[in-house]
Amino acid sequence: MSGAAPPRPLTDLGARARDLLRLAPGAAVVLTAVVTSSFLMFVLTDPAQRWLLALAVLAAAVGTDGVLRSAHPRTFALGMDSTPQLILPALYALVMPLFIEQNARGLWSPALALVAGLGFGLIVIAEVRSVREFERGASEARLVTDVAAYLTAFALFSLLYMRDPGLPAAALMAALIGGLLSFEVLRNSSLGLLDMLTFALAGALVLGQLRWALDYVPLEGHLAAVALLLAFFFLSGVLASRLRGQLTREVLLQYGGLTAGGVLLVILARAADLG
Repeated sequence: MSGAAPPRPLTDLGARARDLLRLAPGAAVVLTAVVTSSFLMFVLTDPAQRWLLALAVLAAAVGTDGVLRSAHPRTFALGMDSTPQLILPALYALVMPLFIEQNARGLWSPALALVAGLGFGLIVIAEVRSVREFERGASEARLVTDVAAYLTAFALFSLLYMRDPGLPAAALMAALIGGLLSFEVLRNSSLGLLDMLTFALAGALVLGQLRWALDYVPLEGHLAAVALLLAFFFLSGVLASRLRGQLTREVLLQYGGLTAGGVLLVILARAADLG
């Protein structure tokens, strides 16, 4: 990557977004309706029924696999593994209802559940459109899945601090979250599943150690989650660039600069007691 691409006109971005949605498989629409319904039932039930989370995760994983295979039967018949593309939809379906339950009250809960359901549908469509890396719309689809991976990571890291399972468990879970979501960011590289697992484990170890170290820093809640997210962003972004042969000094400086800027904002927010 020799430099940043010139910004696209808003009309072009809108056209790309419409193109991404235009070829959405009908099965993806049905799956989105099922998962959105489970989100709504979870946030509207008092007390919340945890089995609805299991239903949402199962529907997300099995349903996404079915949508992928129906949209690209030849690709998966030739031996492509769909596992890396199922992790993000499943984790998103698990964490979003919990995150909404933890942070929203009143009419905000069903409204945000509907938005989260639409977001799930966009993720599934993006997964379908990014199966073949060089197809039209694949780069836009990859952007959607990467952003969704970071959003999901933030929600999971936030819940880690809000639920506070204890330091050893929190460090282990932070490592697990980073490792699993790394599959989404790293996929479509030239590496196979086992090689991606090796690189994901390396990033997971760093995140687990950082979560342990952050216990001795005066950060908590969303600000601490942002700190973990910044580490995940830097590690996964640099690894993905390296695996795709795009890691240059300029790219490394871009990731480092964005991460450093984020850290500075966290420090300023903590100093202003905004955490």
